[in-house]
Amino acid sequence: MKDTVIRNIHQMLNILDDTKREIANGISEDIMNGIFIVSEENQSFLKLIGKISDDLKEALSLNQGIKTANTETVEKNTLKPEVPKEEPVIKEQEIPVEKEREPEEEAYKEEADNSISDNDISQDWFNDNIINEDDFTRDFESSLSDDSNDEQEVKEDKTDEEVEEPVEAPLKMQAEVIGEANTEEKALPFYGIVTNERQKKSGDFIFNKYRISASKQGFNSASDITLFVAPLQVIPNNPNVPIVVHVYSHGNFKTASSYDTKDSGHNIVTLEIDNFYLLIRGGFDSNGKFMSFVMTTGLSANQGDIINVLSKEEGYTGPILPGSGHIKFEDDGNIYEIFPLNLQENEYLCILISKEFLDYYVVAKNYGSPKIRIFENGTQKEIIAGWSGDVFEADIL
Repeated sequence: MKDTVIRNIHQMLNILDDTKREIANGISEDIMNGIFIVSEENQSFLKLIGKISDDLKEALSLNQGIKTANTETVEKNTLKPEVPKEEPVIKEQEIPVEKEREPEEEAYKEEADNSISDNDISQDWFNDNIINEDDFTRDFESSLSDDSNDEQEVKEDKTDEEVEEPVEAPLKMQAEVIGEANTEEKALPFYGIVTNERQKKSGDFIFNKYRISASKQGFNSASDITLFVAPLQVIPNNPNVPIVVHVYSHGNFKTASSYDTKDSGHNIVTLEIDNFYLLIRGGFDSNGKFMSFVMTTGLSANQGDIINVLSKEEGYTGPILPGSGHIKFEDDGNIYEIFPLNLQENEYLCILISKEFLDYYVVAKNYGSPKIRIFENGTQKEIIAGWSGDVFEADIL
């Protein structure tokens, strides 16, 4: 295949990538407006673009394989009178072409990968992953990503290297693989790993706390809403992690989390406060910083309700530290997850996970409960939590 043809194929692949990004941006704008259904037209376009991209990349890989095969054929036929003079010429032409083309192909792969993952936590970064909540977007995401192909190529290369290694090396690797396989068989519970942390410094808690003004279109009055968002699990470089959300406005408060929708596999949290319907999601960027995103949804999105962020408070911003980013421990078969709502006052949110139930408790000065008491097997227990200097501590009595 001529170099001009190869360059044209790369240009076509770049155009297809640009087209995918344009469609994705359009879908993101729809989500911003509260439209979470991807049109059949966009679905068809994305699937078609993915198929064309795969065919073009396969053509490039086949071309490389044909050139290798042609070189081997020439070497086998060196005894024929017509070939001897052509053999060195072919080698001199073929080798430089492959060396010049490899960086170009690698550059294209890097460009394709970079077009998919955006380490900057921007609104588009979160919107792209909101789309992933739909069944269609699993196909959409796979059509955008070449990671699976790259992994296959890497695995094939490693297999070739392992064949040449001594016997001891494969035996060692085999033992490691067996250990990993056994680990993967043990599925984690929906609440993840229990770190058994009963105390934590104030600067190590991971959260976002907003003060939001929400208003109806055409009305002058607005609701002052306090919104607290924290990750339930710390997963680096993941824009869609399980979260807990607590909102308060004019004496009303509500708490919800991704645990409520664990059966559907969705991490997005939706709730209503003062007749405003909000959608919240959160995740971590590649640097370990937790970012959350709040938007109107449902009736509020359709009516054009407006939300403005008046202030924002952030907890620990990375890099990732060991632990859960909050108090999390197990006691007598129950899981307790506790989040300070205030870094000065003894106000906190507690999630209690037992074998049968999942309950939310709130301790605050102006609302909620002054204490958290639970009954288990006829015995009354009390959750004690609060600040001791710069350290937040919790226990069960």
